[in-house]
Amino acid sequence: MGGIKARREVLFLAALFPTLIALSMARVTLVPGGRLEDGSSLISSDGSFKLGFFAPGKSKFRYLGIWYSQISDQTVVWVANRDSPLRENTGVLSIPTNGSLFLSDSKGIIYWSTPMTRLAGPVAKLLDNANFVVAGGRRWIRLAEL
Repeated sequence: MGGIKARREVLFLAALFPTLIALSMARVTLVPGGRLEDGSSLISSDGSFKLGFFAPGKSKFRYLGIWYSQISDQTVVWVANRDSPLRENTGVLSIPTNGSLFLSDSKGIIYWSTPMTRLAGPVAKLLDNANFVVAGGRRWIRLAEL
């Protein structure tokens, strides 16, 4: 009996391994000087949510948003540039040392931004509850909330 139980545990871990590897390699924060380019994403530490670029349906426009990462039908819960879509897949989300976030294209045109935060050592992070925050020191500012 012990052999069957051990084989089941090994099969379970083998099936779970690719997910664990993907989560361990996922990027969870954006630091000053860092960039999140179209095609890459941030993922919450528990793997529930993703922040990145997407095009709804057959649209040619690109948006920065947050969606459930473990649901096959993309369910978007927040969009940064709803009123200013990117026309190409050249979007970049960046964070300078002042803690502001800027969504721009390859030409430097800004499509969305946040106010300057003046946080010490700002870091943008997607939380497990889908909130997107900029934190620094002992303070944080919520940018998106589910």
